[in-house]
Amino acid sequence: MLRRIAFAVAVVGLFSCGAGQAGAQATPEQLDEVAKLSANQYDQIKEVFAEARAWLKDEANHKFTNAKLKRDDAKKLVEDLYAAGAVRFYASALMKNGTAETASTLMVVFGGQPAVRTKVLKTVNDFNKTQLTAQGKPELLESLTMPDAGQPILQVVLDY
Repeated sequence: MLRRIAFAVAVVGLFSCGAGQAGAQATPEQLDEVAKLSANQYDQIKEVFAEARAWLKDEANHKFTNAKLKRDDAKKLVEDLYAAGAVRFYASALMKNGTAETASTLMVVFGGQPAVRTKVLKTVNDFNKTQLTAQGKPELLESLTMPDAGQPILQVVLDY
């Protein structure tokens, strides 16, 4: 399992920081391939990643570690990110406690197309702004605002 995670992280790091020729940046198509490979890897690591829509359906056993996060807000985020063009979206950092499972982060795989990245990042940043404002923590907004760095995958931390 750890090898799979390390592989996915290494591939993402390689392409999001530039690959191939010295100083060359990855193309959107290469980043799309990285995203697909990564999503396929995440699909295999069910102990750590679960597709978000399916995971959210089990309200009795699946919770967020952030008790202030409303389930409907998380469901809306998932739907908004899929509408923005996300390839896959996962509840991640899963922790089991008997039959219950909690998630402290969400992982969105969205590829390298600039228009999709723009929509996904705006959706995540709007979500963070709304959540942080509602929870009385607007001072955290700057540190949680996600810039477009050409990343094909983004982790959304929910424990503020």
